[in-house]
Amino acid sequence: MPVTVWETKAGGHVDVTERRLKPIYEALDTHNNKKAIQLADKLLEKQDLLCAKVLKALALLRLASPQTQCGLQPLVVMEAHPGLQATGARLCCVQEEMKPEYIVEIEVTVKDDPTNEEYMTHLFMAYVRLNEYKRQQQHQHQRQHQRMPPASRRCLDVDAQPKLRLYVMVLRQQNKHEAALTVLQGELSALWQDESEKEQLEREILWTLKRWPVINQITKRDLQTERVCSDDWGLYQLYFDSVFGLMEMQALSIATGDDAGDNVCDDDLDRDVLTAWKFVDSLVAKELEKKGAKLRGPFMARMELVNRSRQHGVGQHLADVAAPLQMFCEYYDLFGDQYCCYSDVDNYLHLMDDSQQPEFLTKLRSQAALSSSSDEAETIDRKEALNDQSFLS
Repeated sequence: MPVTVWETKAGGHVDVTERRLKPIYEALDTHNNKKAIQLADKLLEKQDLLCAKVLKALALLRLASPQTQCGLQPLVVMEAHPGLQATGARLCCVQEEMKPEYIVEIEVTVKDDPTNEEYMTHLFMAYVRLNEYKRQQQHQHQRQHQRMPPASRRCLDVDAQPKLRLYVMVLRQQNKHEAALTVLQGELSALWQDESEKEQLEREILWTLKRWPVINQITKRDLQTERVCSDDWGLYQLYFDSVFGLMEMQALSIATGDDAGDNVCDDDLDRDVLTAWKFVDSLVAKELEKKGAKLRGPFMARMELVNRSRQHGVGQHLADVAAPLQMFCEYYDLFGDQYCCYSDVDNYLHLMDDSQQPEFLTKLRSQAALSSSSDEAETIDRKEALNDQSFLS
């Protein structure tokens, strides 16, 4: 864990003491502990610095030196006002050695400076390493009620995201999905540097909690925006889960006369297969307007929607708009030269009636045939793909 903690003065300048400590920090961060001890000893000969003592203690601890066998307390005696560097470095020492009695020191430090996010993170990780699950939860609730000014966010430990990821994982293993969702959506969400990872975790937890209205809105938004690739098959699966989940909620509400399904009646929600078809079909139309390579996701999503509709016994609602033969022919027109074509549609070929299969085979043969007006290289690719994929078997 990097231990570098800088304390800047007015105007953003770093004082002389901090410049002298910098080589020791760099040696520790590169795991050159012997060099860190030598640099600390050299500095202590010139100046009695508490932070230098703490950093030397940390280096000795990492080397498993006999000097640390009796613990860290004899090595470093905390002063009344040790400063940010000395306190932060000492907390790193305490966390690495992590004996139960040392957790009191971290709690005292946090109590003295309850707004310091770095100290709070050290305390939480101490609870994690000691398997103090209840205290983890209490600590998290305390953090959620604290305001986090922008200046504090810039000074956070660079390890904040891995620690939060671990915390979310622990909460999910304990089936505390609501608490995990609060971490991802609350004040601590600002600590996540990888926004896509945070959103993926959030969607997984929402799916576990069956929050179909929220999932429906999120997936529709993401599938329509440029920042998320609309070829993400997982997003389509979540979207369809939400559509059929909303349908079940609405049916249950009607059957029981319960008002719990009122939140399903939002006009922005896709709560029937016909509305879902219109949404997916709009994505297909958007792809067809593009020049160049097309994304396969929207075209496969139409097949998946028809398949799921039949599985749920509502396939008749799409009878007038969804023509399996037309979907397969269009898909082959666009992606027939790709070797993934057969594996893509193999799971959906049963959607065609027996009477449609000969027509589909005729279409494939005509597309694979050499023509003077077609691109020869692409036509050869289609023929090879057709033969290898056993469409005609």
